[in-house]
Amino acid sequence: MMERFSTLNRKTAKLLRQSLSRFLAAILAVQIGFVPAGMALKVQIDQDIKLRIKQDGQQERVGLLKRGTIIEIPDEYVVMKNGKKNLELTLNNWLRQAGHKPPQTENGPGLFKFDGEKQDYFFPVTIAEDGLAPGSTFPKELKSAPLYIALGHIVRRGNALVLTEDARVEPVTPRQRQEQSPEAVAQRERQRQEMEATSPCAQGLCSRPSDTSDGVKNLIRAISPALAASESRRDQVFKRTSTDLERIDRNFRQSCGFPISEFTQLVRKRAEQAGVPSDILLSLMTQESSGRCYVLNSEADNTQSVGLFQIKSTNASYPRCTSQQKEVLKSLGSANRLATGPRCLENPLLNLEEAIRVLKDKRASVVRGGFDPNKMQDRDLWRLAVSSYNGGQKWVLEARDDLLKFNRIHGTKLDPHNWEDLRLFYFRSWLDPKRRQAMVGKPNGGRSQANSVANLSYTENVVGRELTEAHRPSLASMWIARAEKQQ
Repeated sequence: MMERFSTLNRKTAKLLRQSLSRFLAAILAVQIGFVPAGMALKVQIDQDIKLRIKQDGQQERVGLLKRGTIIEIPDEYVVMKNGKKNLELTLNNWLRQAGHKPPQTENGPGLFKFDGEKQDYFFPVTIAEDGLAPGSTFPKELKSAPLYIALGHIVRRGNALVLTEDARVEPVTPRQRQEQSPEAVAQRERQRQEMEATSPCAQGLCSRPSDTSDGVKNLIRAISPALAASESRRDQVFKRTSTDLERIDRNFRQSCGFPISEFTQLVRKRAEQAGVPSDILLSLMTQESSGRCYVLNSEADNTQSVGLFQIKSTNASYPRCTSQQKEVLKSLGSANRLATGPRCLENPLLNLEEAIRVLKDKRASVVRGGFDPNKMQDRDLWRLAVSSYNGGQKWVLEARDDLLKFNRIHGTKLDPHNWEDLRLFYFRSWLDPKRRQAMVGKPNGGRSQANSVANLSYTENVVGRELTEAHRPSLASMWIARAEKQQ
């Protein structure tokens, strides 16, 4: 397709959009400049982008390059003309050399799989000396390894090579330029925040604690932006995952090679044996993988989450499957034959067993940390287990400690065994340091604002929340309804 890639004109951009995958790439602003050593062309990335290396025939994430990082098109792709580096010829050569299918060499660029089942064109890069922007993650020991970035949709704009989900080849209009200005973006963000602050909270859906004394009211006012953001995020997650549930039969059959009905029977049988609610397990599967057996997600800590239940490979009892083992699993054609398949992590049966083990372990850990099963509803205890499954039990136990400190400081009677009370203390990071100290005592750590919102939304989308179940059901309740309909 790109063997005769001479110019990134309108026709070429159209071909690229048709041929390359939907993977959301970044925007690269190509800057013309000479490198002191060698002839490599400097490229500064304008958005965060994942850095990968080739492992087992696919591209695995090894780091995250933050906006502002300077990478280089390797010397071997630089084209000289009249004794000078030629920008256009260099870019065309870079694209042409990386556009072969399959890769020309073992470590060559080309079309690779990534994140389980997706695929995209991967282009070789090197990182400029001292070019990493703050916040970037990259193991130094891999610096000498061939490094790649995935490019989705490509188009040239002047002296810039633009990579975006929806590349436009026509010039940017004055109106579009105005809409993209920092002032316009900031205005839209303010409008979004105002909408979030007035929507669910105005209906009393953000919080309903058991104690309504002044101290609790002051806390709710202080974290109201977090509560509003969480409800908004929950709406978004609900819309996505409910759509995933509608399509899960197709997703499962296409990915796994057999009907999901066979697997749900297996889940219910194993769940009953283990004492775990099957509707929660099926909800976790929907939330984590949308019913795709071989999804692979590379995490920020350079680990991989694998399979239907997104089990971390570093904590699993089984190794990851090789490409050959995945093909064997796909050829089995029945959930009933999974026990005879390869003993590796992408095997849906073993992935399920790992999910049960992890979920039970998380439940036991919060009980050991001070939550009394005899003082709380069973569903609330599973909420804590699901929250821990997603984000770790440390934050659940810390929320309990913060609640108890708050009671001591303010004389309130909030109950750590009541989900509506406990969820308030997921949002410590949203308080300014002085107010945090006054409300919950001296902090001993805390997750980021984004992570606290994401974890609460995840938990309540999987297990549900009685206060909002009527207008926004949980995945668990939808799986229960689905089972009743099929009986």
